[in-house]
Amino acid sequence: MAPPIHCEDVGQGPPVVLVHGVAFGPAAFRSVAEALAGDHRVISVHRRGYGLSPALTPMPSTREHAEDIRVLLDGLGIERASAIGVSGGATVLTALAIAHPDRLQRV
Repeated sequence: MAPPIHCEDVGQGPPVVLVHGVAFGPAAFRSVAEALAGDHRVISVHRRGYGLSPALTPMPSTREHAEDIRVLLDGLGIERASAIGVSGGATVLTALAIAHPDRLQRV
């Protein structure tokens, strides 16, 4: 199953997932991604309705956003990652950590 969301995937090393908040798009993490990409694989998520990911109606729930990220990680072959989220992105990552605690090393 292909993820319904887009991401930017740069760098090499331990994976770090960046998840933006509601009032921000993926560009909010651009400088963080650039700083981490020297020694990490950085996955900058475009949540549904932001950046290059299409919006779906009705608005997805927090659990659906979390599931999008799990499906994205599966598609990228990432079993476990660290993650950074801000605002609504932190809420999505909390939902992912609760539903799939084995997938996130640190949040």
